[in-house]
Amino acid sequence: MGTVGARVAAALLTLLAPPAGPATPAPGTSAALAGVDVTAFPEVSATVAVPPALAGRALPPSAFTVTEGGRAVAARVTALPAAQVEVVLVVDTSGSMVGEPLAAAKRAARSFLAAMPATARIAVVGFGASPELASRFSLDRAALSAAVEGLAAGGETALYDAVVMAMAQFSQRADAARSIVLLSDGGDTASRTDLATTVGAVAAGRVQVDVVELASSEADAAALVELARGAGGRVVPATDPAALDAIYRGLATTLANQYQVAYRSDATAPVELRVAIAHEGVTTSAEAIVAVPPAPGPAPAEKPASVVGGRTALLVGLGSSFVALCLAGLVLFLPRRAAVRRVAWSAMLRSTRSTSPSALTGLAGRAAQAADAALDRRGRRGRLNATLERAGIALRPGEFLVLSASGALTALLLGLALSGPLAGLAGAALAITASRSGVAFVARRRQARFAAQLTDTLQLMTGTLRAGYGLLQALDAMAREAPAPTGEEFRRIVVESRLGRDLSEALRAMSTRMGSQDFQWVVEAIEINREVGGDLAEVLDRVATTVRERDYLRRQVKSLSAEGRLSGYLLMALPGALALMIRARNPTYFAELTQGPGLLLSGVGVVLLAVGGLWLRKVCRIAF
Repeated sequence: MGTVGARVAAALLTLLAPPAGPATPAPGTSAALAGVDVTAFPEVSATVAVPPALAGRALPPSAFTVTEGGRAVAARVTALPAAQVEVVLVVDTSGSMVGEPLAAAKRAARSFLAAMPATARIAVVGFGASPELASRFSLDRAALSAAVEGLAAGGETALYDAVVMAMAQFSQRADAARSIVLLSDGGDTASRTDLATTVGAVAAGRVQVDVVELASSEADAAALVELARGAGGRVVPATDPAALDAIYRGLATTLANQYQVAYRSDATAPVELRVAIAHEGVTTSAEAIVAVPPAPGPAPAEKPASVVGGRTALLVGLGSSFVALCLAGLVLFLPRRAAVRRVAWSAMLRSTRSTSPSALTGLAGRAAQAADAALDRRGRRGRLNATLERAGIALRPGEFLVLSASGALTALLLGLALSGPLAGLAGAALAITASRSGVAFVARRRQARFAAQLTDTLQLMTGTLRAGYGLLQALDAMAREAPAPTGEEFRRIVVESRLGRDLSEALRAMSTRMGSQDFQWVVEAIEINREVGGDLAEVLDRVATTVRERDYLRRQVKSLSAEGRLSGYLLMALPGALALMIRARNPTYFAELTQGPGLLLSGVGVVLLAVGGLWLRKVCRIAF
C-alpha cells in the first residue's frame, strides 16, 4: 500500500511540473498557454489553463499580467465557461497496452470524466493499427464511460492518424476551448500522416495537446514533446500505470479552469507572448509565440480565369452599364408617333416626330414594341398601363418594361464584375423589385395628394357653378386652376370629353384611377344631378362638407395612432440595428447567429418579426 501511495505522489509531482524550458517554476504552479488566435489580427486572443494550485478560485483580471515581446499590454481577461470546453480523450490501444496498462488507462479515463464539469463536452478516440472513434462529443458521462470500457488492445500504433481524427471532431465554434488528452506508451508505427503534418494541423486548429507518456521501451519521447509543445501543451511522463489516475484527475482540474486573454497587438513579426499569474501567494507564467500574419501586399499579376473577374470584368461591367443607361435615357426621351400614344394623353403631351432617327433610337423603339406585344400575349399590358396612369408616369407599358430590364441588366453586370454571380443575380432581382415598388410608391403618394386637395377642389367647383358656369366649364376651370395632380386629372377629363367620351364614364374612370371613395361620392352626385336635375352647386357643397369632416376625422385618428406607428417602426428596426452593432463590435459573438442552431433561430426571429410587423400595420391602419 505504501508503494502505491509513493507512486501516486510521484505521479502528482510529475503532472504539476511544467515542461522543460529555460525557466522552471516550482511544482504545482505552472500554467499552460494555448489556442493563440490571430485570425482577427491585430486582435489576438489566447487560452490560459491555470495550474491546480489555483483551481477553483475566481481569479480577478488584475491577477494576470500580459506582455508581448517584453512590453506590457492592456488585455481583457474572461473566465471560460465549462460549456465552451471541448476535450477529446485519445487512448493508445496498441498491442503493448494489453493487460494492466489498458485497464489502468480506462480507470484513469473514468476518473477524468468524473472530475470534468457536467457541461464540458468530451469525445473518445482509441488507436491501434488505425484510429477508432469510440464516442462523439457528448455530455452523457455514462455513455462516455461505456465507450471507454469498450476499448480493446491489439495491433500497431497509428498515433498521428488518431490525433488527426480527434481534430476532426471539434466544432467550428469560435469561442470553444479545444484540448486533446493523449495517452501513449510507444512511438508511431502505422500512421499515414507524418509528425510535421500533424503538428501543423494541431497548431492551425488552435488545439492544446497534453500528452501522457506511459514509460516503455517503445516510447518516442522526442516526437511526443514536439507534438505537445507545437500545440502549447505539455508531456507528463508516467513511470507506472498506477499513476495514471492521479495524472488524469490533475489534467481535468487544469482544463476545467481556463481563461481567455485578448489584447490588441502592435507586432509586425513573430513575437513572444507571456502571461504571468500572481494570486494569493501563487505565481506562475506561460509563454507562446504569436505568429503575426503577413501584411497584405500587392497581389501577383495573374491572367483572369474568365471575363467575369478582375480588371477586364470591371471594364466590361462599366461599359455595359453605360450602354444600358443610354438605352434607358433614349426610352425616356424617345420621340413617339402620335398614333401609338394613349388617347388620353395625345392632346396634352407635345410630341415631336423625328425625321432621321438613329439606329440606337430605332433599336429602343423596337424593344419597346416587342415588350408591348409580350405583355399583350400574357394579358398584363392593361394592368401595367393602369398602374402607370395612377402614378402619372407618361410611359407605355413596353417602355417601362424596357427601362426596368435595362436597370436589371446594369445591376447584374455590376454585381458580376464586383462580387460574382450571386451578387449579380441579387442586384438584378433588387432592381426589378425596386422598379415595381417605386411605381407603386409614386402612385400611392399621388393618390394621397389628390385626396388632400379634394376639399379645396370641391369648393372651387361649387364657386364656379354658382357663378353661372356649366359643369364642363367648371371642370375646365379645375384643369386650369387646380394644382397637380388634381389639375392633371381634370385636364384629362376635359380632353376625353372633347374627344367624344361620355363625361360620366370619364369621371368614373378618374375615380377608379385615383382610388378615392370621397371622389366616388362626387361622381355619383353629378350623375344623379344629370338625371333628375337640381342645384348641383348645393349638392356638391354638402358633399364637400361631408368630405371635410371625414378628412378631419381621418387626420385626428392618424394623430392618435402616431405613437403606435412610431413604436412599430422602432420595434421593427431595433433587431436589425442591434445585429449590426453586435457584428461591428464583436464579430465572433455574432458568428454564432449565422451557423448551426443560431442560423435556425435567426430565421425564426425574422419570421416572427415579419408577423409582428404585419400585425402592427393592421392595428394602426385607419378604416372607415
